[in-house]
Amino acid sequence: MAILSVLKQVSFLSKIGLPAKTAGQRAESWKVFQAASAWHKFDVKAKAAGPLKVDGVPGTKTVVHVNASIAHRYGISPNFKLVDFKCRGYGHSHVSVDRDLVVYLQSLRAKIGNITVINGYRCAAYNASVGGIKGSEHTKWPARAVDIYPHPKPSVVKGLGFHGIGVRNTDSNPKTARVVVHLDINPKTPKDTVFVDE
Repeated sequence: MAILSVLKQVSFLSKIGLPAKTAGQRAESWKVFQAASAWHKFDVKAKAAGPLKVDGVPGTKTVVHVNASIAHRYGISPNFKLVDFKCRGYGHSHVSVDRDLVVYLQSLRAKIGNITVINGYRCAAYNASVGGIKGSEHTKWPARAVDIYPHPKPSVVKGLGFHGIGVRNTDSNPKTARVVVHLDINPKTPKDTVFVDE
């Protein structure tokens, strides 16, 4: 049973960039928020509530996470917002991210400072357009991969919980290439597996 009025649901979901006009949209949007919210690791009240069940219903625990989000400028953790992970495809607004990935990124940010998410969730079409592999962790629901900037050394990333730690160039021209790090939590990959894609 939902304990937030429809008006409050629409207001919150809209502010975090999710569709909320219909009951169906709200239910799907709550699932996205519930899968992404990492507040159970960073907020005292949300820690007591624990991680959210992904059921599409804004129940008591979800409201605790919503309140933490509102108190922190509508984030899903102290320094990341849901919009950081949305598909970058032209005209796309789809977004998803796994809460564990958010927790590990927050830990990395504590070590290196600001992080820009270059790519989070990717729809299949956008994934193909950027040369991503079919079935990439970027395309999963919730997304389990990000490409970030700046580029820390793999040794800085190891031990934080990531599985795949990929280093690659975004441009084949060495004068304009910008190195980014791909991080994922693919359960089929052992933790702290470093790979270079050239």
